[in-house]
Parts: sequence; C-alpha cells; structure tokens
Amino acid sequence: MLQDVPYEQIISTITQEIRHGFPDAPKGCYIQLEKMASRYILENIRASYGDSGWLVKRIASFEEDTGIPLTLAGFLQHYRIDPRSIYKCATFSRLLVRADIFVDFDEPMEDVFKKAMARLCCADSRRFIAFLLDLLPRVGGLDAADIAALSGIERRMLQMFYVTVWGKAIDENETKGQGPFVSSRRFPTCTRFPKTR
Repeated sequence: MLQDVPYEQIISTITQEIRHGFPDAPKGCYIQLEKMASRYILENIRASYGDSGWLVKRIASFEEDTGIPLTLAGFLQHYRIDPRSIYKCATFSRLLVRADIFVDFDEPMEDVFKKAMARLCCADSRRFIAFLLDLLPRVGGLDAADIAALSGIERRMLQMFYVTVWGKAIDENETKGQGPFVSSRRFPTCTRFPKTR
C-alpha cells in the first residue's frame, strides 16, 4: 500500500525513475520526458520536499489531520519520517515555531543541539540508548561525584555522548565543579515554550 511507504522512499523512487528514464515501467510501456520537463519536475520535487517547508506544513495541520496530539514521536511515526530529515533542517522546536504552534525563542545552543541530535539519531546500540535514557533526565543534577560513581563502561558511554554532542573529548578541567553538562542544561525543550494557539 502506498500510504505505508515512507515519504523519503517515495520521493527517492520518483526522482530515480525520472533521472534514469523510468526503467521500472511495465514491458511495452515507454515514458520519455524532454530534458527541460524532467528538470522542471525534479526542481518542483526538491522545492516541495527538499527543504523544511513541507515539514512545517505537515506540523501545522498535524492535529487537525490526524486527531492525535502533536509530539515528535507521533509525528515521525504517523508520516514515517526518518528523524534525520528533521534535524538536517532545524530542531523540532524551531519547526514548531515556524508552524505558529510555539512562540519564537532565542537559544544560543540551538545549532549545537540540532547537529548533536542528527548524530544521535544514528545511534544503534541498545546499551548506549538505554544508558542515555537513564542519564538524560538527570543531566541537570549531575556533578563530578556522580560521574566518578559511574562504572568504567558507563564513563566510556558518557564520553561517547559528550563527543557526539560537542565533537571533542571531555576535558579534565570541565569535570571539576559543576561537571561537563553545564551547557547541556540549556538545550531547548518543547515543554518550555507556550503554545500560540
């Protein structure tokens, strides 16, 4: 069924068919587009789905279209979208602002968060993901003593998380005092911003 196929796969298939002259057309069928027509179609596909505009439109009408409360997980599941498609454009919170669901905000760490989330979306270790699910709710309260109490493998996973977010290893000076997550506490969350409607 076509509605069970993710958007990315549909767009990718259509684009490949146009570029390669519809090689998967049934036997005896022949589709030929002029060069200008195929370029025009591909540009329209890119304009419609290649940027965040189509995400914003879907977000803006999500609750009305589906009757489901808007959450990142619900949105991704309903439209079968890869989370990297969102984080290559912006944070989900920023897309909610652009869809007039949240009030605009100023977050200096937003770009860092967007890049970190795009990298975290690629994590596939169950142990690492379980560790993050346990750790992240406590990030605001972690200090050097909490970090020292972690097992060796947990410290290694903490290091992996830190490198994923910041792109560098934990500096020993950063682990003294308040710990390495001082800036992590400032990441924007959807619950922080009031709805506009």
